[in-house]
Parts: sequence; C-alpha cells; structure tokens
Amino acid sequence: MNARNQLLKKLCTIGLITVLAGMITITVTTFLFYQVWDAYVWGMLILSLLGVTFGSGLLLNNQPQLAERVMVYLLVGVVILAIMAFGNNLPLLTCTFLIPLIMGVVLLEKTESLILIASTTFIAVVLILYVSLVAPDTAIKSLSPSLVILSNSIITVLLIPTISSLILIPTLDRKRAQERLSAQKKQLEVVLRSITDAVIAIDATGKPLLFNPVAENMLGMTLSEAEGKTLEQLLPVNYGETTIGAYVARVLKSGRHMSFENKIFLSGQERMLSGSISPTRDSANQIIGAVVAFRDVTIRYLMDQELQKTGKLESLGVLAGGIAHDFNNILTVILGNIALASRLDGEESGEALEAAEKATNRATNLAQQLLTFARGGEPLRSNIQLEQMLREDGRFASHGSNVEVEFWFAPDLWGVVGDRGQLGQVIQNLVINAIQSQPSGGKVQIRGQNLILSEEMGLPLTAGKYVRISVQDWGSGIAPENLPKIFDPYFTTKQSGNGLGLAISYSIIRKHNGYIVVESERGKGATFHIYLPAVDNIVPDIVPNNEPIRSVRTGLRVLIMDDEAGIRRMVGRVLRHEGHTVAEASNGEEAIALYRQAQQAQQPFDVVLMDLTIPGGMGGKEAIQLLLEVDANARVIVSSGYSSDPVMAHYQEYGFKGMVAKPFNMKDLLRAIEAVMQVDSPSAQTELSASQ
Repeated sequence: MNARNQLLKKLCTIGLITVLAGMITITVTTFLFYQVWDAYVWGMLILSLLGVTFGSGLLLNNQPQLAERVMVYLLVGVVILAIMAFGNNLPLLTCTFLIPLIMGVVLLEKTESLILIASTTFIAVVLILYVSLVAPDTAIKSLSPSLVILSNSIITVLLIPTISSLILIPTLDRKRAQERLSAQKKQLEVVLRSITDAVIAIDATGKPLLFNPVAENMLGMTLSEAEGKTLEQLLPVNYGETTIGAYVARVLKSGRHMSFENKIFLSGQERMLSGSISPTRDSANQIIGAVVAFRDVTIRYLMDQELQKTGKLESLGVLAGGIAHDFNNILTVILGNIALASRLDGEESGEALEAAEKATNRATNLAQQLLTFARGGEPLRSNIQLEQMLREDGRFASHGSNVEVEFWFAPDLWGVVGDRGQLGQVIQNLVINAIQSQPSGGKVQIRGQNLILSEEMGLPLTAGKYVRISVQDWGSGIAPENLPKIFDPYFTTKQSGNGLGLAISYSIIRKHNGYIVVESERGKGATFHIYLPAVDNIVPDIVPNNEPIRSVRTGLRVLIMDDEAGIRRMVGRVLRHEGHTVAEASNGEEAIALYRQAQQAQQPFDVVLMDLTIPGGMGGKEAIQLLLEVDANARVIVSSGYSSDPVMAHYQEYGFKGMVAKPFNMKDLLRAIEAVMQVDSPSAQTELSASQ
C-alpha cells in the first residue's frame, strides 16, 4: 500500500471515529435534555461530514462510482432529517420536485455532474447547519418567514436533484451495463475478425452460440442458419473417424484442453481439419461450454502423404542392397534343400524339406516387413506390443550393415495403439540414419521405458501415461545450427538422399498424438526420443497360434477362389489329399456362379477360400457381399498377401468368418477351415479367434 492510500485510510478512520463520537453525544443529549430539534440538526451535520469524509476518500482512490453511491445514500438521510426539522415548508419541497426530475435525466448522461452537485450540496448543508449551531439566536427556527423560505429553497434546490438521481440510479446502472456489454461485444467481434482460424463457441449442451467470419465462410452458413444443428451436423466426419462432438464431450467432462485432427465433409468435399477445444468457465469456475478453433490443413495433409511416398522410395533404396542379400541367401537355402530332398529318401528327405520350410518362413517375414513399410496413408490403428515391434524393425533396418543393434526394455513395458507399419517405418528411418552416421561400423541402441508425464515437464503433450522409445548412436552427431531444421522436409546434410526420412517420421508421430525430439552433440552421436500415449495390459490384435488342430474333418466341399492358378492347384491337391472335395474359381464372378449352382443342386459348399485382391476382376471384398445375399450363413475365409489391409485386420466386420495370411502353410489353412466349421458351436468364437 502506497503513502497516499495509507493517508486516506487514516483520514477515513479519524472521520469515522469523529462521526461515531458525535452520534453518541447527540443521542445522549437528546434523551437527557430533550433537544429534539438540535438532534435533527446534529444528525444532518454528522451525515454530511460522513459523506464528505468517505466520498472524498473514494474519489481520491479512483472509485468515483462507489463515492457517488455513498454520498447519495447519505444525502437521503440528510433530506429526511431536513424535512423533519423544517417540516413547515413541505409544500415548497413538493413544488420544486419537477425541476430536479429534469435535472436527473440530464445527469444520466453526465455522471461527473451528479458527483459535483452532490459534493456542492454537502458543502451548502454544512454551512447552513454550522450557522444554525454556532448562532442559535439566529437559527432557522427563529428566522423571519421570508428567510425561512429562502433557506429552505436553497436546501431543496440542492438536495432534491440528488434524491431524484437516486431514484434513477437503477436505470443508470442498466444503461452503464448495456454500454459496457456493447463495448465488450464490439471488442470481441474485432478480436474474432482478426483470428485467421475458424472459431465456434458452444454451450454445455453442444449448441452453437457464436461463429466468427472464418467459421461462417468455411461452413457456408451464418449462426442463425445453423440454429438447431449439432456440431456433428455442422462438421460431419469421415466414416470411422472420432466425431467433433465426442471430442467436445471429453473436454466438457475433463475440463482439459485437447487437440484433434479429423477428416470431415464440407460442401460435399472431404477436408482435413486440425484444431483444438478449450472449456469455458463462469465466475464460479464451473464449465459452461467450450470454444472450438480449427483450420483447414488439407493441403498440408496431402503434402505429407506425398512426402511419405517419396521418403519410402529413398529408404527402400537404402535397404535394397541388404534385402537382396538376405533374399539371395534364403533362396539358396530353399533351392539347395529342395534339390537335396529329391535325391534323398525317408527321414533325411523330410529333414531337408523342413529346412527349406524354415527358410521360406524367413522370406515370409522379410516380405511382410517390406509390405508394411510400403503402405502409407492414415494410421490403421491396432494394439501393438512394442518390444516385439522394435526388435523386428531394428533388425530389419540393419540388414546388410556392419552396425550392431542392441535392445533394452523395461520389464513391464506398456503397449500402444497405433499403426504397426507406420511406427515401424519411423524406427527403420531412425536406425538407417544411425547406421549412416557410422560408416566404419559401430553400435545402435534401442530402448523402451514407461513414463508418466506431468505438465511441469514442459513437453507439448497432455499429462498421462507414455512410452518413451529412444534410438541412440555413437556416430558423428548433428551440428548445433542444424538441430532446429532436421525435421524440415528436404533438409539433409548427406550427399545422397532427399532429406525426407525425419520429416516423415515427425508427421507419423504427430498423427499418433505423440512427440519426437533429438539430443545431439557434434562428434558424440545422437539420441532420438519418441513419446507415444501408452496403454497398459495390452493384448495384441492377432496372436499367432501354433497349437495342433483339435479335430480334422473330412468330406467337406471347399470352393477356392484365387487368380493364381499355381495356388489353386497346390491348395486343391492338399485338400483333396485330406479327403475333401474341391472346386476352383479365378475371380469373384466365377465363385458366386459356382456357389449358386451348388446351392441349386442341393450340394452346397461348406467352406469358401477367397483371395482378397484379384487384379482386373472381382476380389473377395466385393464378392463377399454378393455371396452373403445368396447365403447369409456362408463360411468364407479371406486370404491375402497384404496382411496389413484393413479387411484383414477386421475381417469379421466385412462378413468373413476366418482369415489366413499369405504365404500360409497347410497347417494354418487346415486350422482356419476347422475353426470356421465350428462357428455354430457354443465355443465357436473362442475357437475361431484362437485359431487365428
């Protein structure tokens, strides 16, 4: 508190003590000596002094509105006492009432005048009362009638405007409130017009309350035209995407800010929006709604997609040598063992074929990783056990190099929900960079640990559970001046390469609501840290099952649909050898025709094996819909070499009863057939999922 405020506080305190002492004195005097008239006069004086003391203090303390109210309310008391003391002139008070009413209306526009008149009234009253008290012989009660009228007129003219203003104070307050509200609204409109993002304010029920011009242009409607519509109707999302309304519900429930990226349809076109949602609160800190701010990032999204495609070509070029080396080794093992088996008999022949099968499985895993790496686009989310993924992708990226990859993981490492292929691409990009920074050989370490983030850590992530993946090398490191630019598209310090690997990695991690950062010192290597939202106790979507077949049926009628004649012949021979009847079709049209004929001949197929993709023809995705129209209970197994395809990941949603990924061995196929044949049994779903 400064010196001026302290002085004012002392003055107000002294004034209050003086007034209280005066009031006690007047009260005692009145009851002891019955000086009623003098008591009225003393009361008027005390109230006047009180008004001057507190009113002046408030004015000097920059509180004019409060000063006005204090003085006006105290003047009411002065007027009441004046009427009681000079009641013989009530007609004069009544006659002059119209003048102050007019003055009061004027004062509504000039608050400062009200304060001035109130202060002047105090001074005049103090002077008149002072004369009455110090010169009792000439007091108002002993004056001539003409002087009484004059003195009362003075008091009336000065007091009544203030009283009438008191009557009009509610109107004045409303007018002030309206003016403040109007000014705030204009200021808000200016702010909203200056914001380049679209802004929609909603209440707690999700009803839109306010649009800014950018939102109106983007939505193609005004706030009045949007009346009665929900956010889902204003911003319809793409199929399978989380609705904006669902995001808002989370914010209203948690009271925490959150960001989103969604595909929506605006004016019949698919657009990508990026934005944030923040809760709004009232003076009691209760959530009363939210503000949704967003922008159209479709162009950036399309550029990211192209960056990913271009970056894959660069990375595949780096991997090509190592992959070709591995495939040649695998093929050598396969061809050698097959040739050896043809020259051997009995048990030795079986051992050679078993070795060839193991080599084929190695080739299968390598091909699967290549397919996963090549697929791009939006994340196809599934449950991921990180340790297995990191080991596979770390080893895959180091094929053919002279760099050793080490792994360290927390014993209870949490899992994540994300796109297995895209996250694997990030790890492969980082490992490739680490290898290239150590041309003479060295070491790369991949670590995984659980982390609970708090807002105090300063990372641009919401608080909660995360997994931190670290990829560290001991290579040349990154120059300090290059650190801020390493995630920029096309930035590279290499003679070969287009600098897209880290830009793509940054984009993928951002799509997974994560964060990637690098620590590096020139000559001491680099460490990339990836933060991903964690899910504990995760169960992978697809669990490999090597359990033996519980029961093997014979005599089934099986329809095989595949465009590869070699696959049809091989699968057909195996199934016939197992005692089944087999029919073959090269595309969806043939398969449906054969299925109809079998139905009409009262010899329906028990199981159908469909290839998902048929180049130039109807594949399994289209054929299953038509086949289910023929037979809603058809048992159909989908097969494909693209195991990361959405249909393979969620085959039951498309009407298939089972799934087997290419390349498959005969145990896998027979297990899948046995599983779908049990779909009508009580344990069908358990058996089916276990078999997959």
